[in-house]
Amino acid sequence: GWMEAQAAVAGLQGVKGSLTRQSYLDALENLKNVETLGGSVSYGPNDHVGLDKMFIIQAENDKFVSVKS
Repeated sequence: GWMEAQAAVAGLQGVKGSLTRQSYLDALENLKNVETLGGSVSYGPNDHVGLDKMFIIQAENDKFVSVKS
């Protein structure tokens, strides 16, 4: 959920003008290399995938590290 929230907030920050459904979608489709807990996320008009893999992370010594399975 945190990764999705980070992308959602980045989209909101990218809205130009009034916040409407369309202005939000336009902002999301222009996200490029947004750093999230899950990695770098980019979207485009024909690319709505975001991350193509997920993994578990945990806090360790004041930073996030991936959990090895």
